[in-house]
Amino acid sequence: MVRKPLPSGYTQSFCQQYLSKFFSQHNAASGQDLLKISPVSQVNKLVVQRFYGLWQAETGKLRSPFFNFDNAEVQEALKNFMNVLSRHILVKEQELSSLMHDAVQDAASLALDPLVYFQTLANTYPQEKDFGQALRYVSWQPAMVKFLQQANGNASVRVGALQQALHNGQLQTEDPEVYLRQLDDACPLPPEFWQQEQAVQADEDFFSSAFNEEEYDQPEPVTPASVSVPEEVNEPEQEEIVSPPAEEPRQPAATTPPMQAPLKAPKISVAEENGRPSLNDRFSDGQASK
Repeated sequence: MVRKPLPSGYTQSFCQQYLSKFFSQHNAASGQDLLKISPVSQVNKLVVQRFYGLWQAETGKLRSPFFNFDNAEVQEALKNFMNVLSRHILVKEQELSSLMHDAVQDAASLALDPLVYFQTLANTYPQEKDFGQALRYVSWQPAMVKFLQQANGNASVRVGALQQALHNGQLQTEDPEVYLRQLDDACPLPPEFWQQEQAVQADEDFFSSAFNEEEYDQPEPVTPASVSVPEEVNEPEQEEIVSPPAEEPRQPAATTPPMQAPLKAPKISVAEENGRPSLNDRFSDGQASK
């Protein structure tokens, strides 16, 4: 399903193709001319819808604080005047080119993202009556148009109900290609426009999905050259003699010598140390002689 916006420059090419053809034979376009200005009926109706907006704006300009426009007689006369005015549309190429450009963009929005289109339409025509009138010029997405026409409330309330119906699955958007093919038949879109874009999973970031492994050039498989191998000669099997591993020389275990108690130095008297007997020595000798 194609969800791309129209290519840059396509709208200009579409308008130039049909406006140049029409204004090569006419000086101005009437209301009836607008209904068949291009082969795409929806584009033509959206051009008229644009004129409806201008028509409403011109009506507002007629109001003045110095006159009672709410008077029933004035309202009736104003209505007749505007009706007569609408039947005498006359537009030159330059003005129509701008309106048709917007109409082609509106048609693409209606095909690709209809909810956004109807939200924009509701902002343009917020009043219930004007919104209902604007819906009369929309023929694509008929299920949604019917839902909006049957809903109650002003434009914003109706579009909110439509959004809820789409969210609940009560309504489904139609395949935009059905409508885009009508534009393509009138003014061909480039072939690459119809190529499907790779969808990115909702739980996948851009950096993980930016490259596809299949996009890389895979190397071609290399076929090995055939090599002739001589036949093997079967020789009698011999028993393999396995020698026991040589034992490594054992190192004597390191022994730690036992710790010896520190030797006590013999007691030496001070007199002996000085080379003569002390008083204690003399006293000991006197006791021994007794």
